[in-house]
Amino acid sequence: MVEREETNRPYRFGVIWAILNVLGGAYYTWLSVARAENGIEAGFLVFSALIAFGTGMGLLQKRGYGLHFLNLSLLVANVNEIRSWLAERSLDRALSVVALLLLTVLLEIYFQKRARQFQWERVRWLPFAY
Repeated sequence: MVEREETNRPYRFGVIWAILNVLGGAYYTWLSVARAENGIEAGFLVFSALIAFGTGMGLLQKRGYGLHFLNLSLLVANVNEIRSWLAERSLDRALSVVALLLLTVLLEIYFQKRARQFQWERVRWLPFAY
């Protein structure tokens, strides 16, 4: 079996997705400053901004933490969307859940095909990373 060369795969969509995450982080930062009604909401928006910035910068630099942050942000988005669908039980919300799950699967397929291009660092301060 012939193994394909992974380094020649184009990464244009990954760069676009990373830039969108950085812009999303800037938007969440603006929301946390301008529109947050209380400290808890502002805290969640700042956390979202940090995750979006980390995802964008990690994907732009092709670092492993970018993929980990991407998985975390997609997990949080899916849980939030399913939770809101269970509260409302509407067809529109169900369609948005299906669309978000489909987007998650497509993003995971795209980035997992390019995972060999990423630099994976060992986390030295975790005991199970050795």
